Amino acid sequence: MSSRADAVVIGTLKNKSSLLTDDGEFLFTDYVVVVNSVAKSPSIAQNSEIIVTRAGGEILLNGRTVRAIDPFFKPFQLGQSYILFLKLVPETGAFKADAAGSFRIVGGKVMNHPLYGPTGRENDYRLFWDDVLASVKATGMEEIR
Repeated sequence: MSSRADAVVIGTLKNKSSLLTDDGEFLFTDYVVVVNSVAKSPSIAQNSEIIVTRAGGEILLNGRTVRAIDPFFKPFQLGQSYILFLKLVPETGAFKADAAGSFRIVGGKVMNHPLYGPTGRENDYRLFWDDVLASVKATGMEEIR
């Protein structure tokens, strides 16, 4: 995952805003993420804020609530921390998150990962993060702690 991602961070979700695309055909949500740690990025600094976008969300449109939900990608929760493997969206400077590269940290445990989650071989998210850092370093990708 590290080699395919443009950025790999641990971040805490601060706030969100759901929007429709200009053509009105797609609903997405932009999250402001405070970056706690960076494993890979040419431009993201620790303690900075980035925009992370993902499919789905909820808006009020013509007096009606419109929701788009991906059953394979649970909605992000504000105030929670995540390990995120992100792709840069060059047109906006935001980063795109997907289900396969988004892992919530709960009580020091990484969730939704078959090897590191509560039912996996290890529970401590720091073991997962150490493996991410080692992967980034081994492949010569930029590393920042």
